[in-house]
Amino acid sequence: MNLDDKGITVGRILGLPGRLLGSSKLAYLKQHPDNRVFFNANLYDSEGTKIWFGDVDLTAEEGKLRKVAKTLEEAIFITREQPWRFENVTLERLTEAVGKDDVARIMPTDG
Repeated sequence: MNLDDKGITVGRILGLPGRLLGSSKLAYLKQHPDNRVFFNANLYDSEGTKIWFGDVDLTAEEGKLRKVAKTLEEAIFITREQPWRFENVTLERLTEAVGKDDVARIMPTDG
């Protein structure tokens, strides 16, 4: 699947790039205090290429994220905005950061 098709696929599942979970980050966090939320997240494919960006509630949207990975038939990485938005992102750096607070990986076989 080419990069454009990946972006379209992710958009159909998660919404348009740049999607917001709400008008107020603080209000959203207060309403969902136990959720793992990445505002201005970046979503990368298994090659480390950015394919989507926007707010993601990893807790509430776990099923959607699994659907993205299964549909693309590859692992996806979800990162917080910082430091990933403007840094030189590589697959190696993403893989090394999995499990830390700012990177999550969803495998197509998860769930």
